[in-house]
Amino acid sequence: MAKQSGQASSLHTRPTISQATATEDSQAEESKLPDPASARLELGPHQRNVFVTQLNQAEEEDLVREVPVVSETGARLLDTGVNTLQKTLVLKKEAELSKIDSDLLQKRREFQDRMRECESKKIVLAEKQQAMKDRVGKFEKFIQENEAKRRRAIQRYQTESRLRAFKEREEEELQSYLALLRRKQAVLSAKVQAYRKFETYMTSVVDILPPDYIKVSDNVIGGLIMRYNTLEDTFNRLYAQMSSVQEQIQETRDRESRLKADHARDVLSKNSQLAELHEATERQKGTQEQHEQQVSYVIQRIRDRSEAYGMTLRAIDNVATRCLKRHDPHLQSLDWPEKMEKIRDHLMDMEEVVRAVQDQMARGVTPSATPAAPAAAAK
Repeated sequence: MAKQSGQASSLHTRPTISQATATEDSQAEESKLPDPASARLELGPHQRNVFVTQLNQAEEEDLVREVPVVSETGARLLDTGVNTLQKTLVLKKEAELSKIDSDLLQKRREFQDRMRECESKKIVLAEKQQAMKDRVGKFEKFIQENEAKRRRAIQRYQTESRLRAFKEREEEELQSYLALLRRKQAVLSAKVQAYRKFETYMTSVVDILPPDYIKVSDNVIGGLIMRYNTLEDTFNRLYAQMSSVQEQIQETRDRESRLKADHARDVLSKNSQLAELHEATERQKGTQEQHEQQVSYVIQRIRDRSEAYGMTLRAIDNVATRCLKRHDPHLQSLDWPEKMEKIRDHLMDMEEVVRAVQDQMARGVTPSATPAAPAAAAK
């Protein structure tokens, strides 16, 4: 029974060994060295009469070593098969690792060579780019200089054109002004020739004038003309002043005439108004006398009415005093409507008493039988 269970266990451990090998391969790829502690043999539950086949043989064909069915125990299998498989895998991985290292070293050398080549090409390209930039900069500078020269030339041409046009216009204006001055000169020359006789006359006048009449010594004729202009201006100003004064005098006289006429009309109108006011005053005096009489009559009637009113009030007070009862308030604290109400209540009470007495008398009862009759009769 133990032998059969051991065979079943050995048959059942084949997939578990392949799984452990796959795990070791993945760990060897990560750490480049296998970890013996991870190579553990996990035995499944004991099964009898179970034939186990290899799963995923096509996928794990390059990683799993086919082991024939053995009858050894698990401990013996771990001592022999697993250690042998781990050593084989370690050697295989070391060979692959050395190959990969050599390939990596070769690739690094190639990469460094290519990088040096790229650096040299980059330096050459940078030199070419710098040379191209220098050429482009020189060419752009040349173009800018030519453009600046062209602009300056155009600007100078435009400035000179405007200056030439301005000078031409100025020349035309000066020519026209020169022609005008020549015409004025001709007119002035004609005037000089025409006024020369007046100069001769002025010279003769100056010769006959007193020595101190003209104070200007350098130009006697000019001083004489200035003196004449001053006298003429003074005469014109005085004449204009005299004319304005005459106009003011005439206006004053006209205003005086109008004021006199207005005063006469005002006197007539005021006299008529005064007469009307005198008549109105007389009428008002008569009306006032009538009003005074009416006021005296009204005052007398008011006095009479006031006396009657006072007598009436006193009578009401007397009657109200007699009509008050013992429990009623004092007469001075009552107003007139309350006093009249007290009198009315008393009269109504008296009417009731009289009516009661009349009823008793009609029934044949003597009035002395009622206690209120003597008091009512006494009141």
